Amino acid sequence: MSDYKVSMEQDYSQYYENHQLAGSLDVYLPLIKMDLMMEYDCKAPISTLEIYVCSCIGQGITDRYGIMDVLALEDTVINHVVDELIGWGIVGEEAGQLYLTNTEYDIIDKPKSKQHKRVNAVWCYKGLMNADKKIDTHMKPINHTISIEKLLEQEHIFYLVPNILIEVKAEELKDLSPKMFHYPNQKEEEILQVQSLEIIKERTVVYEHYKILFFSGVEGDVKLLVHRVDAGQRVDEAFTKTIQRLYNRSELFNQMRHTTEGDENRLVELNKQIGFLMATSK
Repeated sequence: MSDYKVSMEQDYSQYYENHQLAGSLDVYLPLIKMDLMMEYDCKAPISTLEIYVCSCIGQGITDRYGIMDVLALEDTVINHVVDELIGWGIVGEEAGQLYLTNTEYDIIDKPKSKQHKRVNAVWCYKGLMNADKKIDTHMKPINHTISIEKLLEQEHIFYLVPNILIEVKAEELKDLSPKMFHYPNQKEEEILQVQSLEIIKERTVVYEHYKILFFSGVEGDVKLLVHRVDAGQRVDEAFTKTIQRLYNRSELFNQMRHTTEGDENRLVELNKQIGFLMATSK
C-alpha cells in the first residue's frame, strides 16, 4: 500500500500510514530566479481586436476600408491585423474582398493561430540540492515570492539558506526549456518550438512560504511533508524529498536561519515533541 493518502480537505494529519503528526514549522524556502528573454513559436488564441475584425468579416463587411470605418481605427492598424490573420490562415483575401477560411467560425471559440513571440519570462529553480543532485527547473509566476531583504525585516521567521547556485548558461537553457513552459501556458499557449533563450538578469534568491509537517512512525522513523502556504496548500513533492534528505542527514536545522533572537528554542521544542512521540509509540 502506498504511503501517501489523499485528503480533499487538506487535512494532512493522516497523510502517512502508521505515522502520527508530531509538529509543524512555517518556513521560507529558497528559489533561484532568472529573468529571460524568450523567443518561441506557439499556437495561441487570437486577440480581441483580431476577433472584432473577424466579426466584421463574418457580418459582411469584407473590405479593409469598411472595417476601418466600423472600428474607427487607422489603416495601418487594420492592415497589420488583417495581414496577420491572412498569414495565420484564419482569413483569406480575393480581389480585395476578405473572407473567413472557416465558414463555421464562432467568435466564442477563440481559435488559435500559429504565432511567433518574443517575451520576458521568469525561470526559477529550487535553491536546495535534491536527492538526485539535479536542478528542478520550471517557469512560474513569482507573485507569492519575497526578497531576502523583505524577509529579514519580519519577526519570527524561519528560512533556509540556499545550498545550490549552479551556473546555467544560455545555451543550456534551450535544452531545459521543454520542462519550463508552465509560465507561457497560463495564456493558453501551445509551445511548438523555442528559438532562443537569453539571460537578461543574473540569478536572484527569492523565497516562498511553506509549511513542513513532521510525522513520527511506529518503527522509530520520521517522515516529512512540505506544502505551500496559500489557498491551494499544494504538496510540493520535490521540496518534500529534498527536505527529508536534509533531515535524515541531520542538516536541516543547521541550514535553517531565523530573524528573531531566541527563535531557535522553537526548534528545540519541536525536536523534543518528535522524540517524545517516537518514544511513546514503540
